[in-house]
Amino acid sequence: MIRTSIARHERGWSMTEHTHKEGEISVVLSGEPYAAVNGELVRAVPGTVLQFAPGTPHAFQADGRVRFAVLHTEQRIQETSVTYLRPGDAAVYEQLFRRWLMDAEGAEALQHAWMELLCTFASAHASSSHAYPVTVAAEALAEGSGTIGEAAAEAGWSISSFRRRFIEQYGMAPKQYQQLHRLNKAKQLLREGEPEVERIGQELGFQTVHAFSRWFKQQTGMAPTRWYQAQHDARNG
Repeated sequence: MIRTSIARHERGWSMTEHTHKEGEISVVLSGEPYAAVNGELVRAVPGTVLQFAPGTPHAFQADGRVRFAVLHTEQRIQETSVTYLRPGDAAVYEQLFRRWLMDAEGAEALQHAWMELLCTFASAHASSSHAYPVTVAAEALAEGSGTIGEAAAEAGWSISSFRRRFIEQYGMAPKQYQQLHRLNKAKQLLREGEPEVERIGQELGFQTVHAFSRWFKQQTGMAPTRWYQAQHDARNG
């Protein structure tokens, strides 16, 4: 037997510890619920794949609104695990799941084909770490593309949740990380040749050479040209 639905729950929702005789895959589509799995509390995010083997005790609670794509089946699911889909893959999974719901009352063979497709997609695209969205955002911030708000939205998290996870992974706030890489890039460009301060400032996203020079001095205590000269003198003794 296969049971499936998109479950929507309001703020303050909870479900006490329970078990199912069949296996369950619940993929978080939105919100950040807590899941208690075998006594361990997991904070889920959009894209989290919660898989429960038959008979596994689990419970849920959420402070805000949440949505799950829920699949119960007596076949296929034999292990309990918590994995994570990338934001783009989570969106594809939801599209597949909604299409599957349209065929859920179809022939048994069709139902099992859809179940296999969904289970295979989730297992093939999920990672054991939720660090992926943060890592992608860190790369974008280091390159100077996008904002912290855009990075949080891409990951499907609030800015505060994104900031908390970023600090957990990198030991500093996103803004600090971005400034550090921006400064390293500025120093690299200054080392490569004559200090073309205006060009370097533009490449790093500053509107004016004065804004770049002021920022660089705040970070290093020296203007770009003076920093370049100090490095040049140190190299040449």
